[in-house]
Amino acid sequence: MNTDIHVVNDSGRLRSNATQALQDSGLLLSDIIDFLPDATLAIDKDKRVII
Repeated sequence: MNTDIHVVNDSGRLRSNATQALQDSGLLLSDIIDFLPDATLAIDKDKRVII
């Protein structure tokens, strides 16, 4: 029974860490985009403008 609780706790911690990393990544990307000149574009591999 303790093992099951431990696994649940680990899953929650991993999810929390992943969520925080995703938020940090989003903030970093937002900061980079805000810093770029207005005429900067990003184009994906299918040649679509994504920013």
